[in-house]
Amino acid sequence: YGIGQSKDGRIWFGGKPLWTYDGISWRVFDEFDELQEYVDYIHNDKEGNLWLASRYYGIYKFNGESWNNYTVEDGLPSNNILSIMVDNDTNIWASTHGGLSHFDGYSWTSGGYADDLHMDQEGSTVIGSNSGHLWFNISTNDWKRRGLTNKQTNPNAYIAFKTVRYFPDENP
Repeated sequence: YGIGQSKDGRIWFGGKPLWTYDGISWRVFDEFDELQEYVDYIHNDKEGNLWLASRYYGIYKFNGESWNNYTVEDGLPSNNILSIMVDNDTNIWASTHGGLSHFDGYSWTSGGYADDLHMDQEGSTVIGSNSGHLWFNISTNDWKRRGLTNKQTNPNAYIAFKTVRYFPDENP
């Protein structure tokens, strides 16, 4: 689960539920019922905004004073967010159960991306490089949790695992 810091200095810890730490005390963040469910990723952009990827309710952005919630009504292909990444230009990339989406600060663009960039399973991540490339690590739960049990790893976990490098166009 993600960890991030908001402009007011609070540290945020994803999971179920979302926790905050203000330097003195811990508390469950309970302003939104939706954030009592899983928050799998937390990222900061260059302006210090906090981006939270929820498993069921889209993406939340906190600017230090107010919250925005982005959902399918705003252009996301799904409210089930598998991974988010803030690139060097403060663009937001979201991998959802319904496909990849890009936020340019104004609107979400979904669709039109290569099928190899589609993540449909928990355990996959998208990360960015300094060169502007996006790296998609696509895996299954079996792959992600292979070290947590004494059972032999499902052979399909190796077949389904792949990494894809993508260099976005100027105008996706």
